[in-house]
Amino acid sequence: MSDDTLEALLARAVRRYPHRDAFRIDDARITFAALDADADAFAAGLLALGVARGDRVAVWMPNGLPWLVAFHACARIGAVVVPVSTRFKDEEVAHVLALTGASVVLAEDVQGGPDLVGMLARILRTAADTVVDRALAVRTVIGVPGRGGPRPEHIPYDAVLAAGRSASPEVLARARAAVRADDPFLIQSTSGTTGFPKGAVLSQRNFVLTGSEVGRRQALSPDERFFSPAPFFHVSGTMHAMTAPLAYGCTVWSVGRYDLERVVDTIERARCTVYHGFNFFKDWFARDAAYRAERDLGSLDRAWTTGTAVDYANIASLGITACSLYGLSETTGCATICDPEEPESVRTGTVGLPLSGIEVCVKDRNGSGAPVPSGTEGEIAIRGWNLMSGYWGAPQASREAFDADGWLRTGDLGVLDAQGRLRFSGRLKDIIRVGGENLSPLEVENVLRRHEAVAEACIVGVPDARLGEVVCAVVRIKDGGDCDERELMAFCRERIAGYKVPRHVRFVSAFPMTGNAKIRRFEVRAAVLQALAADVSEGG
Repeated sequence: MSDDTLEALLARAVRRYPHRDAFRIDDARITFAALDADADAFAAGLLALGVARGDRVAVWMPNGLPWLVAFHACARIGAVVVPVSTRFKDEEVAHVLALTGASVVLAEDVQGGPDLVGMLARILRTAADTVVDRALAVRTVIGVPGRGGPRPEHIPYDAVLAAGRSASPEVLARARAAVRADDPFLIQSTSGTTGFPKGAVLSQRNFVLTGSEVGRRQALSPDERFFSPAPFFHVSGTMHAMTAPLAYGCTVWSVGRYDLERVVDTIERARCTVYHGFNFFKDWFARDAAYRAERDLGSLDRAWTTGTAVDYANIASLGITACSLYGLSETTGCATICDPEEPESVRTGTVGLPLSGIEVCVKDRNGSGAPVPSGTEGEIAIRGWNLMSGYWGAPQASREAFDADGWLRTGDLGVLDAQGRLRFSGRLKDIIRVGGENLSPLEVENVLRRHEAVAEACIVGVPDARLGEVVCAVVRIKDGGDCDERELMAFCRERIAGYKVPRHVRFVSAFPMTGNAKIRRFEVRAAVLQALAADVSEGG
């Protein structure tokens, strides 16, 4: 077994702390030894279903123990995990399943949320009518019962575990012997500038090395009580919540579905000491002082998150050491990170030093590839062992992501100081970041153009106190067409994840255009910001 596999990482925790809880999610819990045993059983069960090395297994469910078990089970037989966002709608899910050729889907109803299993059945029935251009390869659905109980057309999750426990151990032994740490292990959906998400291909070595280094920089120890609400379908969940704490034997607390009360209750009850995630502190400080005075976050010692100077000052007022970090799906979720012992001005004014063995360079923003002097803004470029191997099924996009010397072109702007610390300053590419999620303007524009009344649409990001940015749609209506803001929002809400749905809609009679007939997005955004500021002024 390679030291750079997730099985080896979990085995080390089992040897040291077999009966310690590895994860506690809502009311469910699992020890390191039980997670290891269930991963073996589920891996053997997948083999009995015909899953082989390299086959893609999609996981479409909220945070929960079956998600963890599937993650580790796939790792030990060489299957490829395809996380699917529980925020996605039919067309988005169909695209991910078609792009990756997933043959197995593990799905669960979300309690109090969307009926994922019902949505999946609809997708499989109507796949030929969707906008995807590839056939679906799904042959098996493994169901984790939610609100409706087990469905007869699905194989129950518990049945797969049971079959695996009674299977011949030699079959699993042969499968795990063929696994290589650098094999494709996880295909992470990531927004690009070309519409539907691409799939960044990450290996087990990516996760083990990145998680081990991040946990070291966070000064994690087995006695930490680590909390993260990060969804497991996001690399923030699979690396920061699932892998980095595992490397140091920490118990991780999480929630099946994010809301402020669940998070606060969990932190209070568990007396959590370390936090990683986004949005929670903004939500906390958005509540009134009386609410905050009745609750207790005093156990938290340090937190890794992102935010403004005001956000970091608010966190510091709680006695919590706030630290920032920077990463992308293409870098297994992290490239630079701040250490808790660094001065506050460093921890909150920069995104830290690169991980050990990772190179970060700032290059000419005009695309020449030439490095710029320290203190000069340019495009952030990254090279090292945390990088994806490419985008699944997209050789041209994969080639374009890297330069001739192997540097990943991030499309982000930043500045390196004389000590090599990075300061993130914005985006060079047309990506909008809503909370912890990236989205492509083109994806939303393509949805809006399908509305019968829309002639043209331009999507821009506008500031938001809680989420950092939200989506604004600027729309030109066809001659004779008729629709309003609410209708367009509802049209989008039926087709794309909620964070992609425009929060603002502006109507125009014409767009500023370039010489080659493209919309001048920067001019559109400037006009929108001016109009929103005027609205606020008039409202005040």
